[in-house]
Amino acid sequence: MDSTSKFVKLLSRGECVLHDLLLPHVFFEKYAAAIPLTVKLIIRNGCEIWVDFDKKNERFTGLGYLFSHFSLRGGQSLVFQYVGGFNFNVSIFGLDGSEIEYPNIVHHLQTYRPRNVSLYDGGWSFSSYLNYGQKVIDEVVIPRCFLDVVGHLLPDKLELIVSSGLHVVSSFYRKDRKISGFACICNMLGVSSLNWFNALVLKVDYITAYKDQRCWLLQIHKRLDWKRNTIHNGWIQFRDDMELYVGDVCVFRWKNDTVHNFDIEIVRYVIHVD
Repeated sequence: MDSTSKFVKLLSRGECVLHDLLLPHVFFEKYAAAIPLTVKLIIRNGCEIWVDFDKKNERFTGLGYLFSHFSLRGGQSLVFQYVGGFNFNVSIFGLDGSEIEYPNIVHHLQTYRPRNVSLYDGGWSFSSYLNYGQKVIDEVVIPRCFLDVVGHLLPDKLELIVSSGLHVVSSFYRKDRKISGFACICNMLGVSSLNWFNALVLKVDYITAYKDQRCWLLQIHKRLDWKRNTIHNGWIQFRDDMELYVGDVCVFRWKNDTVHNFDIEIVRYVIHVD
């Protein structure tokens, strides 16, 4: 699936009452033929909810359990990503735009306990709606709840990477809770401001590397050519702590069933002297 298999939905009061969800027409036009009439919504905490896909009216129906279980209301937003087959991955955002703290409780429809959701397992996101309020040219205000989770990890200089592969250097102003650098993205996209778009979703994504009793948090992102992921922030500290040199090999092995935790093995380069 490409980056356009994702859409953001701002919930209205009516949708929360009727338990229906209208899909963006652009998304529907591109993917409706491939999506079956019943789909599974997989929430980040592992909760799985089956709903109906009404193709005639371009909407999901029967979302009562989703709205009630997560106490959703108008003004909150959901991010859906179609990952093929029956499956959609879903993230939930609060009224302030920050990703919620997912409940770690069991509903009678679930057959297993939900998993804990953290920054270290899938990253953390916030959303900002751009077609409301003042024009967004270069700076975006970060929700306080988002900073409570990741603020201590954010450096003064960041790299903003657009889903299309564009990337620019950004500044993080901790006191004002702002990220700048979006004017460069606007220029690259040929628009005067971000208000040409409905919503902006930013995500901080990390993997955790473990060696014996030590661990390192490493930020990852996709290269511009989208052919591979790259370790970004945290690599220099990891390299120095492990005393790595040219020729050494780092082996990353999945620590458990998530793709964000790895055990590390270091194979040292050996010079053979005949």
